[in-house]
Amino acid sequence: PENDSAMPICELDRYIERLTELKEEYKGQLDILIGLEVDYIRAFEHETKAFLDQYGTHLDDSILSVHFLPAGSSYICLDYDEKAFQQLIDCYGSIEQVYLAYYDEIYSSIVSPLGAFKPNRIGHITLAKKFVKLFPYTMSESVKKLVSSCLDEAAKRGLELDFNTAGLRKPYAGN
Repeated sequence: PENDSAMPICELDRYIERLTELKEEYKGQLDILIGLEVDYIRAFEHETKAFLDQYGTHLDDSILSVHFLPAGSSYICLDYDEKAFQQLIDCYGSIEQVYLAYYDEIYSSIVSPLGAFKPNRIGHITLAKKFVKLFPYTMSESVKKLVSSCLDEAAKRGLELDFNTAGLRKPYAGN
């Protein structure tokens, strides 16, 4: 994740500047939207809100996604690879507890007060299933109830869900 998961912050202003130039250059011919996928990490809500307050006026679109789960005093990227997912299972004690933690973070992202520029779309709420062929799991009633709470709360707040088909290409995701 250190090398390819995010644009370095030092490149963000240039990204926005260049896309703004392209929007003007192709105005009337092509719709170009400036957007970001914003990571939600509960312990960093203040920093995320500050980031969105700073850059939100430049964005046409954004997605709020959960990729990292707390693991002791650090975080593990849920979807980085199967070894990271196994680390989460070891940390949380079971696959079900990883799913519960993931959907708890999703719920928190939905209800989090991130300000006027909070993304109105929640990213890939099925990401926990990325390695289901390696770590088989059928959702328990507890997980289903939490997923329903996420969906109900997103609907109540008028949020959209990102529909991501990348799992169809991933070898361990199933269908």
